[in-house]
Amino acid sequence: MSGYWFEKIFVFKELITTLYIGFLALISCSYLVYIAEKDEKGGGNPRSAKGNDSHFESYADALW
Repeated sequence: MSGYWFEKIFVFKELITTLYIGFLALISCSYLVYIAEKDEKGGGNPRSAKGNDSHFESYADALW
């Protein structure tokens, strides 16, 4: 029976590790998108008369 619990604990640790790596990937990618969009807009209001909603106003906006 100890092999059963060893497997369960091992699978649980793998699940936690996968979730952690996924969270880090989400944060890293959203930050890179924010930096790319921030550098691209140049100046002025990013949501100007063009109606371009692809720019993010803050890092939280890029993360969402």
